Amino acid sequence: MVLAVLFVLAWLVPPEQPWARALMAATVLSLMFRYLGWRILETWTIDESLNAEAIWHVVFAFVETLGLLGVGLSWLFHSRCIDRSQEATLLATRIITPPLIDVFIPTYNESRAILERTITSAMAMDYPLYRVWVLDDGDRAEVHVLAQAMGVGYLARRARTHAKAGNMNAGLAHVLALETPPEFIAILDADFAPGRMFLKRAVALFQHSDVGLVQTPQHFFNPDPLQTNLELGQLVPDDQRFTQGVDLPSRDAWGVATSCGTSSLVRVSSLQAIGGFPTESICEDTLTSIKFWALGQKTVFLNEPLSQGLAVEGVRELLTQRSRWATGNMQILRSPWGLFSHHRMPFMGRLFLVSLFCGAIISPLNRIIIVASPAVFLLTGVLPIPADFVVLGSYLGPFLIAHYIGTAWVSRGANIPMINDALLSLEYCSTFPASLRTLLRPRARRFEVTVKGVSRVASIVHWKLILIFLLPVATYVVGLTYEAFFGNVAFFNPVAFISVLVWCLYNSIFLVLAAYLAVDLPRSAEQDEFQLDETASLHVDGRSLPCRIATMSTKAMSLSSPDAPAWAAVAEIVLKDGVTLRGRMEHVPGSGTLLAFKLDAASRLMAARHLFSGRFVNSVQKISFWRALLRLGRRVFA
Repeated sequence: MVLAVLFVLAWLVPPEQPWARALMAATVLSLMFRYLGWRILETWTIDESLNAEAIWHVVFAFVETLGLLGVGLSWLFHSRCIDRSQEATLLATRIITPPLIDVFIPTYNESRAILERTITSAMAMDYPLYRVWVLDDGDRAEVHVLAQAMGVGYLARRARTHAKAGNMNAGLAHVLALETPPEFIAILDADFAPGRMFLKRAVALFQHSDVGLVQTPQHFFNPDPLQTNLELGQLVPDDQRFTQGVDLPSRDAWGVATSCGTSSLVRVSSLQAIGGFPTESICEDTLTSIKFWALGQKTVFLNEPLSQGLAVEGVRELLTQRSRWATGNMQILRSPWGLFSHHRMPFMGRLFLVSLFCGAIISPLNRIIIVASPAVFLLTGVLPIPADFVVLGSYLGPFLIAHYIGTAWVSRGANIPMINDALLSLEYCSTFPASLRTLLRPRARRFEVTVKGVSRVASIVHWKLILIFLLPVATYVVGLTYEAFFGNVAFFNPVAFISVLVWCLYNSIFLVLAAYLAVDLPRSAEQDEFQLDETASLHVDGRSLPCRIATMSTKAMSLSSPDAPAWAAVAEIVLKDGVTLRGRMEHVPGSGTLLAFKLDAASRLMAARHLFSGRFVNSVQKISFWRALLRLGRRVFA
């Protein structure tokens, strides 16, 4: 009955409804504690002999319980959410004198094309009073020339201490020494292009004097390794959508949203109060938020697509990025601002720090236990839980079903469990050892920049990762085959055997998917192609012809025009908003009316302003569930 109510709730009521969200969270938590209570009261036994079987039961129960408490903590956060769009609209009307904002674009080794796109978009924002600064930790002459040519400030430093935080602190010191210092600092990673309304929408929330930081979501215009390596393209969201679309709005409702390092706006006086951007952790964004909480300053989240950037493009880059995040988070836990800090901190802020530990240490341990348990049973005959599997299923089954229904509901279908498990398994190969190392030696740190703008003409196979994922699968196959033909469990305890068989099957699915994720497929460095499908006017040979733009990037577009001449020609395209782009038109052989339009150098900047104005969002918001499953089947078996 309870699960039926959940199905109806998830089908009919949107997750923004406060009462429905609280009811969903309460139901999942109740079923979780029902299972946990049964586990503790009925299956936790102390064997005085403390043999290997008893030790395994204790280890499994300990890790499982901690893992469940981590899941429960996430559901506590997800029991609420907030949308600040209407609030921002209302507060924007109260701004009489727009405050001065300095836009920081910290860079180290990004290419000219990436920087040009970001600077161009930053210069086109619809806000009356702001300055743009390129903070070049690479101290590159070509970047200095680019900044001068585009009319923005350029700052470089010789000593590169404290990585990105040190770079921004140098920029902060410079702008504060100017005759007119800024009231706010906007932070854009070098690969993140802001939309026209980024500053105007974000600054409105600072009408509340206790707001120290406004974070906006990260959206990506190129496919990440999840979408590329599983060939899921536009069928599934990128791996950050759950964090950006579910976690942050939920934590904001509890007053503990955190900065993500880019696409944010921060109050300068609040920064000065904490001594600038923190350098105690390489995750200066998260630590900035925590220090603001101690000041009584709020960090809020405006869930609007106000910027778009480059997602990581390969497995190596992904693991480098996630390892850096894990290292920075563990440095925070080991710092004076950690869980047992003497600084004033909201209770939910301390629970957020607990969630960091759970995600970095407990969740990987839980995943190892989940993968290892069927193999241990098949090799030794020892079950991880000393209980009847029918009774176990009656307690564990309802909780798992409710948890998966609820997760799909709060994310509006942006989550498929086995794909999520595959991705997390891949990330844990990097984040778990990094977290353990940092907890033991928090000062032994190294900031590794995530490389962007990667191209590959051939696949890259990460064999070590693949072996890690396929070894348990091979163990399952051998163990199940032996038990089916020569063992005793299948005959004397068929329910246990079938249960372990299903367990092995699910584990094998996400482990195989993780192995496919560990194969980087070829990709082009030119990835800023947007699906537009909008009308325009094609001017060629003195004629004005109607056309329809199918796709567009900052270098080219594809369009159809039934009356266009059959030869290559220099032409102009006038977009619906009046923007005129010039380039060379060529017919695509064998495509009927499809044309390829290569933009000239001057038009590329105008195309960037058009594409990244905020009108178009290239990131996928919702899973095409059945199409994604069919594509996965093709990827695995073809």
